[in-house]
Amino acid sequence: MRTADGTAAAGVCHARGVNRGLPPVWMLYLPVGDLAESLSRVTEEGGTIVKSVQGVDGEIASAVVQDPVGVRFALVQGG
Repeated sequence: MRTADGTAAAGVCHARGVNRGLPPVWMLYLPVGDLAESLSRVTEEGGTIVKSVQGVDGEIASAVVQDPVGVRFALVQGG
């Protein structure tokens, strides 16, 4: 799905390749200002990093995390 100006707003991914092992649910992606700091806070607050994906620069580009009550969502660098 795209907005009127062509910006990606939603999509559907197959459970293979980099998505293998992720839960078969709609996944909310949240843009964060500092992904490394956000991932650090996830673990400090009792959550876990389920899966991370590295970008071409070797840094983590996105990560699926699980909060302490079991909710899974993704964090991406942005915003």
